Amino acid sequence: MIETRYSLLTTAPTVPKKSIEGSKQLVASLFFSAVFGSKKSSRALNFLIALSAFGNITSVIIGSSRVIRECGRQGVLPYPRVWASTRPFGTPLAPYVLKWTLTVLMILAPPAGDAFNFIVDLQSYPNNVFYFLTTFGLILIRRRRARLGIEPAEFKAWNFSIAFSLAVNIFILVMPWFPPPGGRFGGDVSFWYATYCAVGLGM
Repeated sequence: MIETRYSLLTTAPTVPKKSIEGSKQLVASLFFSAVFGSKKSSRALNFLIALSAFGNITSVIIGSSRVIRECGRQGVLPYPRVWASTRPFGTPLAPYVLKWTLTVLMILAPPAGDAFNFIVDLQSYPNNVFYFLTTFGLILIRRRRARLGIEPAEFKAWNFSIAFSLAVNIFILVMPWFPPPGGRFGGDVSFWYATYCAVGLGM
């Protein structure tokens, strides 16, 4: 039995290091070709990646649209009836249209290169600031409730998970300010690498 397992390990398909270093394809694509013995198998991998991306986009659109609808219901957004409405298909149509419009605009409007990379980076940093403030605010609320003698809620996140999330958010907010190996112009844009951080904080 041990010899059989050893023979399986030694005869398992591998991808040489030189092939990885000299190829412009993904390592997973090279591994698919090595396992199935055909370069056409990489097309199956591309389909799986596209399917995964579609699932991610769908889940993000559904989740963020529900958030927009709830903000409309709470009166945070103007025209709350429009955002909170589920007519005529039983789903928040106005938030979906907003997300679809912004997505199409993001795909078509910015040119490829610095403009597109900058907008993508600019979108991520304010989100991380929001996540950090939300987590920190949750800690403050728990301390105030404990100080006032209010019993904790029946359903709540563990304190360890909140502290871990706060640490991760701090790491994500701090690390982009450190210069990449290429120096101040070594980021994914041709100008200062942390421009999106400064602009995101300014917003």
